[in-house]
Amino acid sequence: MSASTVCTASDRITPTYEAVVIGGGVAGLIAARDLAVSGLRVCLIEAEHAVGGRVQQATLAGLPVELGAEAFATRGGAMEALLHELGLEAEQVRPERAPAWVITAQTAHPLPVSGALGIPARPLTARTSIGLGAALWAATEPWRPRSPHVPGASVADVARARIGTRATAALVAPVVEGVYSVPPDQLPFDGQGELARAYARTGSLVRAAREMRSANLAAGGAVASLAGGMSRLIARLMRELQRLNVTVHTGDAVTELAPAAAPDTGWRVRWGRGECRTDAVVLAIPPREVHRLLPDLPARAAELQPETVVETVALVVDSPALGGTAELPAPRGTGALIRPDHPCIAAKALTHATAKWAWLRDAAPAGRHVVRLSYGARGRSPATAGLSNEAAAELALRDASETLGVPLDPAQLVAHARARWSIPARAQPPALPPGVHCTGEAYSGTGLASVVPHARSAANKVIRDRPSTISPAHSAHSPSEVERT
Repeated sequence: MSASTVCTASDRITPTYEAVVIGGGVAGLIAARDLAVSGLRVCLIEAEHAVGGRVQQATLAGLPVELGAEAFATRGGAMEALLHELGLEAEQVRPERAPAWVITAQTAHPLPVSGALGIPARPLTARTSIGLGAALWAATEPWRPRSPHVPGASVADVARARIGTRATAALVAPVVEGVYSVPPDQLPFDGQGELARAYARTGSLVRAAREMRSANLAAGGAVASLAGGMSRLIARLMRELQRLNVTVHTGDAVTELAPAAAPDTGWRVRWGRGECRTDAVVLAIPPREVHRLLPDLPARAAELQPETVVETVALVVDSPALGGTAELPAPRGTGALIRPDHPCIAAKALTHATAKWAWLRDAAPAGRHVVRLSYGARGRSPATAGLSNEAAAELALRDASETLGVPLDPAQLVAHARARWSIPARAQPPALPPGVHCTGEAYSGTGLASVVPHARSAANKVIRDRPSTISPAHSAHSPSEVERT
């Protein structure tokens, strides 16, 4: 996207907007677009030099490789609706149907078909993973009496009570740790949205998982992505912001958010090289940043928890042994989840991207594969922390070899890239002053299926609070201003 007018702190006239969005991750981009579509003059400010948040892509050996979010859950239909509006619905792709695996210190086994969080929809299909006795116990769960609701119970508490300790450890824990970067003992069950509601309705975890599995299959699969990668979504949203004349500033953090001085109303926003006035603010930033800008807000314990640091390392390797054809199937399906007690593997998860996504497999030369490994979880620093990029790639290559059960030599490594993420703990939205709203994964929950509707709801609150009619001048403002450094 081409840049036009650049705003600086030396501008004589302070720009005025009807809404300012602070934070240019997916939530911020969507909120800014919805606000602009309604006819408001909008400014978006992102501290980093690039927008997109944890949707980030690198080009390795000519291949587009995702370093962050690579897919979205299809539940709820929020992403499907957004993609339709953006003209991207035809670009949706589904992963290959090969299962993911679980790697423990003792065994490696494929995960059975499940509805949510590793809870088996058909427990007897898990007998090779957890043993016949544990599978039979889980299979009888729908006919056992309801368990009493315990406020604050964790996913592990509910799963152990309903499907047993072995199924929880072998099936639920790897999925929770891989998706949320926290052990299931630290993930509140009541915060699991659709799963928690289905469980409350049916009284059975297995029935709840079965309902969710059936709904996902009816919709065409539990997850989907875009051909070419999820960065296509970010590029399309940025084109939308340009079309809608949204001003975008990148490379500067907001330093001040304060009520506008009399006789003005609204808010004054200042960042490194500029400032503006606005009627409404959407904070699409982590809780710690919300409290930095609004220090008078009472901070609750959850909002003061340290963020979880996760690193991803993507590798492009030449290895015909990794397969991907009918004659030589991928050795660990679409990837693997690794239990944290494994003595030889430091990674928590591996995605075999060229086995998972047909578009990427077709783009790669024969025998070339893309794998991505994730490191770090809540309370556990990434094993790659402090390593150079080359040393991190060497560790990832060893872990990939051990996880996939295929020898991978350093000479087979074609290219690599690394990314570091800080994931905020889940928090309740604070009591914000009038005209200020917050959104983002800390408040919505992890995953685009949760982030997208929450961001759109935040934008709708701003729109709803404004007068019922918008002046025609509001939709005839000057071309977008983009500041990039």
